[in-house]
Amino acid sequence: MSHNPLTTNYIMRLLPQNLEAKSILDCACGYGIWGFNIRIKFQETPQLIGFDIFKPYVDKLKKLKIYDQVFHADILNIPFPDNSFDVVLAAEVIEHLNKKDGYQMMQEVERVAKDLIIITTPEGWHKQGSYDKNKYQMHRSGWKVKEFENEGYKVITYDKQELTRLLKFIEKIRRFIFRLDKNKGIIAFKKKL
Repeated sequence: MSHNPLTTNYIMRLLPQNLEAKSILDCACGYGIWGFNIRIKFQETPQLIGFDIFKPYVDKLKKLKIYDQVFHADILNIPFPDNSFDVVLAAEVIEHLNKKDGYQMMQEVERVAKDLIIITTPEGWHKQGSYDKNKYQMHRSGWKVKEFENEGYKVITYDKQELTRLLKFIEKIRRFIFRLDKNKGIIAFKKKL
């Protein structure tokens, strides 16, 4: 559930510029950061629905009233009919599922989307255990660009770190010596026709 400003910028650019009379589903909305960013950026107020599997997040978000509605639900069984939302966002979620469930998640978000699906994740495997008393925070898989492209998604990759030239060079050497994955992010998006 890392929220990088670069990820936010890319997501905001992918969203339709006029969200009036549009509906957005924020899957596994966590602390509500994406809902908050959408409310701040767009003057038109889209219908904004969120859900999360971790009930304490849902309870907290109901009090904050960022979303029009917030539900306790599982991303592998989204409780909405087909083609319910103009935009479906699953940001920093898929890496918390094993591969089989990750592909099922893609099917579910595509099922409930009318127009646009946006999925974000770190590129490759990045270890993360549970935290915040939330066992669902643990990373269970790593994803590559090709896996999304094979499912018909267009993909944007970007460096998740904003570093000076010298620090980029030092980071490159460190990653080479210790054989670490690059700290890149993936934004996969698909328009339904």
